[in-house]
Amino acid sequence: MRTLKLVVSERKNIMDDNNDDAPLEMSFKEFKKKKIYLTENLKSVYQDGIRSLKRKQNRKNDPRFDPRVDGICYVDDWEFLEDERAKTLKKLKKMLRQNLDSDKRKELTDALHLVKQRIATAKDRKFRKHFMDKLQKEQIENLESGRPIRFIPRAELRKLVQNERLAQMSKRQKERYLNRKKRRFTSDDG
Repeated sequence: MRTLKLVVSERKNIMDDNNDDAPLEMSFKEFKKKKIYLTENLKSVYQDGIRSLKRKQNRKNDPRFDPRVDGICYVDDWEFLEDERAKTLKKLKKMLRQNLDSDKRKELTDALHLVKQRIATAKDRKFRKHFMDKLQKEQIENLESGRPIRFIPRAELRKLVQNERLAQMSKRQKERYLNRKKRRFTSDDG
């Protein structure tokens, strides 16, 4: 028993000595408070690394120019284009506010119209996909529960999508939509 106590006490004495080779021990709280000083070379390397990481995070792989795609793309891969379209829309609106000649103004309005159409088309596709996924999920649930499944014809599916879209519109949007539709219908008959 005495020998064991001796060994333990000797170890304590060894640990108490300030050993320069021992790693520095500190709590995370102390570590956060204490600033780390880097040499100029390390500082520049660190900042370059941070900048490149931020660039990589901001830039998504464009599937149009990515050789790994091999012709197979998912809709989620193209979501970064929404941000690009929003930026383009903002730039075009800003350019239209400037005093321009009529040719340039017409060019810009055409480009603005095109971008707005693309945004609307993407929104419509997303809505349709969401609606179709919901229908498919219902059909799968019916299949799993043993209820009969009814596959909906295209014409009926179009009507269902249109009714769902109308249900999500505000009262004013519905009126405008129905007026446009009525005008189109009367012009076709005339």
